[in-house]
Amino acid sequence: MPRARGAAQKKATAVSKAGTAPIPARPDAPELARLQLVSVAHMSPDPHWSISAHHHPFHELIVVFGGVLHVRLKGKEIAATAGDVLFYHKGVEHEEWSDPGQPAETCFIVFKQPTGLATAPELVRDAAGRVRQLVLWLHEERNVVSESSARVRAQFARALIAEWLRLATLREHEIVRWLREFVERNESRLVTLDELAYGAGMSKYHFLRLYKRLAGCTPMEDVRRTRVHMAQHLILTTDLPLKDVAWRCGLGDQYHMGKLFRRLLDVTPGEMKMGVRRTRPRGSPPGA
Repeated sequence: MPRARGAAQKKATAVSKAGTAPIPARPDAPELARLQLVSVAHMSPDPHWSISAHHHPFHELIVVFGGVLHVRLKGKEIAATAGDVLFYHKGVEHEEWSDPGQPAETCFIVFKQPTGLATAPELVRDAAGRVRQLVLWLHEERNVVSESSARVRAQFARALIAEWLRLATLREHEIVRWLREFVERNESRLVTLDELAYGAGMSKYHFLRLYKRLAGCTPMEDVRRTRVHMAQHLILTTDLPLKDVAWRCGLGDQYHMGKLFRRLLDVTPGEMKMGVRRTRPRGSPPGA
């Protein structure tokens, strides 16, 4: 894997020189109680979809579930993929188009927030899938007309924005981000500590010590956590059998996946499936 090794070696050099990752600008603290949800909607994959440069008088979050969404924003082009969350500040012009070969599937939420988002970043990574899950729940409630549902929508919207802002301020090092993205790209394949250390351009023991200092856990513990989060997302958003989820996410068999779920999430895959699992085919609109 020469390409992964070359990219990670640059990150390793930066670690050795700086010791810690650059800290992203921290968005101002918004008053989430004043957040006003305007709408939430789903966009199905369409290789021909595009929208010319435009702007609007509200904020917008785009949550990417699959494919590639291309965006031209503030003079730069972004290719957002599954797990990315894009932010368009009110009044800022942007242009969007779906990749013809890998059409994007997204959910987007439109909202008004009086203060606190001036320095919010245009792109963050939803590695654990929390933003994706919250926007799915929010979308499911979009057409329910009742006072209780209105309160639930407001709570989901505030929780979603709070989680997005938390992700924007995380001090996650590039080495940590690289490992998690590497695991996601190799979802069903066995990944070893030797392979990860080689990809990072370090000896196994140096990589182990450094990673634990940066992430608070060992590389292989983070591999397992990343795979469990991947499995959790599939259980909540697809109808795959649990044994297929376990295989697809590199968790071995259903029994081993169950042990990890109980240890890391305090719930079994079966309990999650019966309690909150989506009952829609993969790729169909959330809440359909």
